[in-house]
Amino acid sequence: MARAVYYLPGKGEPTRARLRAVEFPHVDQASLPGVRCNKGPDGGVGQVFPLSFANGHAKAHDATPGYYPNKQTWQKCGGWYLGWMTDEPPRPVDLQYKAEIAGQAVRLRDGHEWLIPPAVQPFDGTCLLPRGFGLNADGQPDRVVLPEHAELWELGQRIWGTMWAPADRPEDQSAKPEPLNDADCLRAVALALRRNYVMSSWELQALELLADEELIEAVRAIVGYPLYLEALKTMEAEQQKKSADPGP
Repeated sequence: MARAVYYLPGKGEPTRARLRAVEFPHVDQASLPGVRCNKGPDGGVGQVFPLSFANGHAKAHDATPGYYPNKQTWQKCGGWYLGWMTDEPPRPVDLQYKAEIAGQAVRLRDGHEWLIPPAVQPFDGTCLLPRGFGLNADGQPDRVVLPEHAELWELGQRIWGTMWAPADRPEDQSAKPEPLNDADCLRAVALALRRNYVMSSWELQALELLADEELIEAVRAIVGYPLYLEALKTMEAEQQKKSADPGP
């Protein structure tokens, strides 16, 4: 299996507190302490470790982590490093959770199809993310998006609003969402992929999974655009059938 490995620089024992300090995105999944190496990708001492696949991932990690500079590719990601075997970069199947969430298969730059679940209902902008029961902004009991999905919901609403809301209400300037930049779109795609895979913005960019075309398709999948197109095709087919049928 071509899973990623990670490197934390420093002589000290790798702890979850140290990982949080460098904003490592998979703190709870880190399989510590890993393997100490005296010369890591930064040229110094550090620890190489995999992620634990015992919390719902497909299978346990089946390779001993280590630093093999002639066989691996390493990418600095802020205060830590991401590595993988150069001739076996991680595939969707290597990073996939056991419990798969249905979505749109989008082919990214690695040539593989990645499953992106929709976060927003394309027809009315309602939420498709997991929700619980709590208090809304007005302090009233309501169904609210779970905290771990709050950022994706905020970005999904902005994407949906950019694609549809202004066209539906051109006279309503308040309907225009805050403009999205590339960083927003990349973050949204990483969060959407994270529902099915071990993924963050770092892996998404280090593995070079996106170019312009792939980014557009992935963002569309977040707001269910493929579902919208399928519904449109069905409606058109039914209309053509009615038009072709002269009736009694």
